[in-house]
Amino acid sequence: MALVGPPGSGKSTLAAAFARRGHAVLTEDVCALCETGQPCQDAFEGGDQEAGIVEVLPGYPLIRLWPDSAEMLYGSAEALPLLTPTWDKRYLPLGQGGAEFCDEPLPLRSIVLLAPREDTDAPRLEPVPPAQALIHLVGNTYKNLLLDRDQRIDEFRFLHRLLEAVPVRRAVAHTDPAHLDRLLELLLEGE
Repeated sequence: MALVGPPGSGKSTLAAAFARRGHAVLTEDVCALCETGQPCQDAFEGGDQEAGIVEVLPGYPLIRLWPDSAEMLYGSAEALPLLTPTWDKRYLPLGQGGAEFCDEPLPLRSIVLLAPREDTDAPRLEPVPPAQALIHLVGNTYKNLLLDRDQRIDEFRFLHRLLEAVPVRRAVAHTDPAHLDRLLELLLEGE
């Protein structure tokens, strides 16, 4: 599952909440995608992968959290180490203490767009039409400023194939963190 949203939408908090429940995390902050059979897969070839499956490549084994998220999930911000002494952000090390890290690529099964939190009728999941999903994904790619015309065409073709193969849903979290577990359950039910 790839979580997509603007800064502060809860991507890292949700990833850490999944890790607390025993689900392995592949990456945080940047989600590198690759179709099997493409050059970026050379380092991970397993031999019998089906061509054209979109996989998430592993990143670094930690999740960065603001103190309020660390406190919500672990009872105290001090439960997690500081990322750096000059910044209040904390980190959850993956691959130790029960927080699993997956260092092998895995197929992408769903994309979740994180919507603004609401007080009523939340948490909930909503389907997202492919045209809307495309706009969100284009707006959340990191290399936008570096693409020339041909690369942009390749990117749109890749995103088109991705949206044909992977369902996209919008997650609306409740403003009250007490509803986080219900959101996690909804996301897992849709997997």
